Amino acid sequence: MLRPNFALVVALCLGLSVLAFGQVDTAWVKSYDCPSFDYIYDHIQTEDGGFAFTGSRWAGIVGGPNGSQFAWLCRTDENGDTLWNRCFQTPFFSCGMTLFQTEDSGFLIFGYEATLDQRRNVSDVMIIRTTESGDSLWSRYYRWPEMETVTKAICTRDGSYAVAGFTSSIGNGVYDFFLLKLDENCDSLWLRTFGGTGPDKCYDVIENSDGGYLLVGSTTSIINAPTSYLAVLTDDNGDSLTSFTAYYDHWSFCCARVIEETKDKRFILSGSMNRSEQYYNSMIWSICLNSDLESLWQRVDGNDDDGCLNYVHSSCLSSDGSVVLTGPFELHTNGSYYLIRLTPDGNSSYILNDGWWESTFTFSLLQTRLGEYSIAGNFDRYEDSQGFMLLTTPDPNWQDVVEFDTSKQEVSLAVFPNPFNSQATFMLDGWQTSQSLSIELFDICGRRVWISPIQTASPLTWIPADLSAGFYIATVQLGNTRLEKRLLLLK
Repeated sequence: MLRPNFALVVALCLGLSVLAFGQVDTAWVKSYDCPSFDYIYDHIQTEDGGFAFTGSRWAGIVGGPNGSQFAWLCRTDENGDTLWNRCFQTPFFSCGMTLFQTEDSGFLIFGYEATLDQRRNVSDVMIIRTTESGDSLWSRYYRWPEMETVTKAICTRDGSYAVAGFTSSIGNGVYDFFLLKLDENCDSLWLRTFGGTGPDKCYDVIENSDGGYLLVGSTTSIINAPTSYLAVLTDDNGDSLTSFTAYYDHWSFCCARVIEETKDKRFILSGSMNRSEQYYNSMIWSICLNSDLESLWQRVDGNDDDGCLNYVHSSCLSSDGSVVLTGPFELHTNGSYYLIRLTPDGNSSYILNDGWWESTFTFSLLQTRLGEYSIAGNFDRYEDSQGFMLLTTPDPNWQDVVEFDTSKQEVSLAVFPNPFNSQATFMLDGWQTSQSLSIELFDICGRRVWISPIQTASPLTWIPADLSAGFYIATVQLGNTRLEKRLLLLK
């Protein structure tokens, strides 16, 4: 039996948020059509400013078995126009769920491969490594007796990987959370499972600021309770420290889909609560937790009309420190999607609502280096599904981009020493402007670890605190010019 350290039961008595659309607009939308079904589950902005995404594509386009899907990798330019497509053939079904760009500009796909034997469905953890042009270098599988569904993988601060999802092969119940830790070569280091006797399904994982992991999803392992939110906090070895569960009275299905950590070390988890396990009549439910997984605030957003679907698919941290959510909004088969901003203190506002076809599924959300939001997913209509990607206009709260003409100026960013082991010094030369500029440091997973004002011809020293050895990227944005330097921290 699952015995959570902290549980929250709430009665639905909150006023609903007022929808406030129009703070950003859709700049462009591109669809990626194939004869039958395409699904996009994750996308990234590449180092050259373009995009790449992964998911699954109908196998018929590459001569595969009828009705099967293959893992799909697509590369686009900055306008979303296709540069190339790759499909990775497997015996029956495979799907990419998380995508990374590697240091050599290649790609790493985490997902799962399914097979069908005479008695049951079986799926395994799948990893595919490609070249810069998407050609397969190697693939690796972690196989257990029955079903493993990968829902999320993350790159950790030490350059290794953590893969999360749910499994029916090992653990205590029908399904349990699993967390698989891999080294930088994707060799297994350890495996942990979490859950009770019922189905417990993990949908998202993050590495927190303390170096541990936080996994979120749903549980049915609580006696006399409906399907509920479940969050599990672990240390850096994957050993459970505490857990949190929550459900709404009179709503029979509550599922947490995303988790983000704010700059002040709060966790915001969001998902949906449904009147049944079917999606209709669902609301967006967000809860803020402290570092001990104690509830600080919770709120409900969406439209409670009969037949209305409000569902969370993806999230990202915006440059202003708020959490941005996206998912479908449907009312009586008329489909659209939303962007909603949650501030760390619990305020909420809708910043975009748009959509096409009967259903719009927004499985991947990111904020670009220039403050726009990019969303990828699929449109559904009858027996057809198309992958799509869109870009919005910049978020008006974006403050890191400076209007500055570099066309007539020679600018450079220097760093020394490099590699370094205690401190690094930056020097920006060649620009003349009265506007203030900032330098940002990112780890290899794209997380910002440091930001500071920088002035011309004035040395700026960075002393990393509590950061792991590895590669970091320093950036300065000058209008349309982006200066980058790669650093190597040695310890």
